[in-house]
Amino acid sequence: MVHTFFFVLSEVLIAGLLGVEKVLSPLLHVPEETILPALGGAPVEDLFRGKVSEEYYLSQVLQEQALHKQGWNTSIDTLKEVIRKSFEHRVPGMEEVLSELGAKYELVLLSDHASEWIEHIREIHPFLEIFDRQIFSFETGQLKKEASTFHTLLQVINRKPEECLFEDDNPLNVKVARGVGIIGVKFTETQQLIGTLRSQEVLL
Repeated sequence: MVHTFFFVLSEVLIAGLLGVEKVLSPLLHVPEETILPALGGAPVEDLFRGKVSEEYYLSQVLQEQALHKQGWNTSIDTLKEVIRKSFEHRVPGMEEVLSELGAKYELVLLSDHASEWIEHIREIHPFLEIFDRQIFSFETGQLKKEASTFHTLLQVINRKPEECLFEDDNPLNVKVARGVGIIGVKFTETQQLIGTLRSQEVLL
């Protein structure tokens, strides 16, 4: 029987980096499809693990683009502004889902994120206070793609894997959770999640 739900933040509860390419493409005069790869990879993983600051991460992104002769003609402050603007958007219906689940189950927020971004997100999204626990990669140094993240989490909350349900829009993370024995659900949109939860005998 499920007692605890692990929710991720980006693209499930609120927007993450996905979507900033549409804003940055006309600003930088580069194709949309080149932007997210430039923001990803090892630099953003270091940011999420708490190894570097947002300022350093974005400076590295700009330097890397300059080295590849695709110089982004913009400032770190502009990138910060665009990224934070993306975080303002909530996934429709998910706040209501959390409210209903929170009345019956333990809710844990598990997110790969940067400390500076979470500080801003907490200010603009007070609904996140509904979570019983909030666990971020910049605090633990671990990412969701690593099985050790889930092993550690289960120890912290004192739950068995089969007592927990994890949802994520990233199928790799879902696969890792399932490998630990946790019920894993790939998120696509709110109504799909509600249907899946009902099939798991979770009443909404």
